[in-house]
Amino acid sequence: GIAQDFKKITQKSRLVFAYFNNHYGANAVENALQLIESITVPSPRQQEQLAKFRTKTADLDSFL
Repeated sequence: GIAQDFKKITQKSRLVFAYFNNHYGANAVENALQLIESITVPSPRQQEQLAKFRTKTADLDSFL
């Protein structure tokens, strides 16, 4: 999947960027956090934000 492909790329490169399109569903932040979770251990703040998405209690102010 995408996470496995991303891991392979990061092993071959010193710096990797990812772009997440915040389409009509506004899922870019959630998708970015999910990728982080699938390739490494998220920070406590990232885990907190993921939990909010899972319960759908996230809002824009929580990222500022």
